[in-house]
Amino acid sequence: MISNSLKLWLWRWHVIAGLFVLPFIILLATTGAIYLFKDQYRANIEAPMLATTEGEPLPLSQQFDMANMFSQNPLTHIEVADGQATHFYNGRFSPNESVYVDPATGGITGQYIRSNDIMETIRNLHGELLMGDYGTKVIELVASWLVVLIITGIVVFWPRKQPILNLVRVRLNKGKRIMMRDLHAVLGFWISAFLLVIIAGGLPWTDLFGANFHKLKEATNSGYPATWFSSRSLNSTVAGEALTLDEMFAIAQAQELPGKVYLALPQTSDSVFTVSNSAKLSEQQVMHFDQYSGELLLHHTWDEVGMLSAGQQVVMRLHQGEFFGIANWLIALFTCIALVALSLAGITSYLMRKPKGKLGLPKPPASFRVGLGTLVLIAALGLILPAFGISVLIIVVVSWLSSLRKPSVRAA
Repeated sequence: MISNSLKLWLWRWHVIAGLFVLPFIILLATTGAIYLFKDQYRANIEAPMLATTEGEPLPLSQQFDMANMFSQNPLTHIEVADGQATHFYNGRFSPNESVYVDPATGGITGQYIRSNDIMETIRNLHGELLMGDYGTKVIELVASWLVVLIITGIVVFWPRKQPILNLVRVRLNKGKRIMMRDLHAVLGFWISAFLLVIIAGGLPWTDLFGANFHKLKEATNSGYPATWFSSRSLNSTVAGEALTLDEMFAIAQAQELPGKVYLALPQTSDSVFTVSNSAKLSEQQVMHFDQYSGELLLHHTWDEVGMLSAGQQVVMRLHQGEFFGIANWLIALFTCIALVALSLAGITSYLMRKPKGKLGLPKPPASFRVGLGTLVLIAALGLILPAFGISVLIIVVVSWLSSLRKPSVRAA
């Protein structure tokens, strides 16, 4: 049981953090909810591009030549699916520019450029506020303080009397401020667990936490194999003529990989072909082939992926509503909507409660001192979330400098 003084102190910082974080949270939750519809949006755009005519398919190499002439940049990957236009694109992890070719006629059925996609703008707004590296740092700071908001919110608002009832009840007959306060607390409690998962899914892509997380994966050897995403350390033995695209794709199809199959093309005379697939995590594989002999040089399966990277992929897919089908998508959408609602309810409740012309922050007794246990927890959280830790140090330094000025101000 925590003391009332500590509860008031935590509530004070919950309000301070909320005043900074909640406007950003409303933006992030709104853009996140919109981005959840990316697959439906892009499927609607892509549908006419995937349409084909009946007929014997042209050699893949001929289709590639047609697509490459149409593309603004050299194409690096191929995706072939029965009954659909052949998809050629460039981009390391996802298509930057895509060109679709009707395999029967060789005609271009469509082109997609990611930078022109409104969903890409939404994604950049969600991840970096359209401000590049500076925006990413702001998002990391917001996400870090959101963790603090969740923890302090649960501690401050955990009901001592009738906990089960008060965790589900929104009092509608006690005035608008109480109603908003209850809505803020109840929604916050019930989405807190999944919200922490969502934050965990985004933090590895941030600057400070992400860099430390990457170092931890390297130190513990719990990341991806070095040649999972890159084949630069592998070389083909240059001998005679390189395999044609049709020959290599026949080899790729013979592997019978589940899900969508992708073929990454060699970019130099001694680099390799890479075959990979998009499927559930346990079925994902990467295979590197000599571009002249077709010999399998290296074959990775999901069993070789380290625990931290595997966990990162799970929480990332939970973050994007993609891990366990439509249920995950619906939970993610509900969390975004609830987050906007509780943020607006919290702001409204605060504005209705605070005295005019004052911040109206909760005040613990003047004699209150933060205990060692609380300081240790804050320090631990600051180490795990460096953006939070740095901001706390700045607050402490500014507060100390302010306290030094007070005697001279009173003397003046």
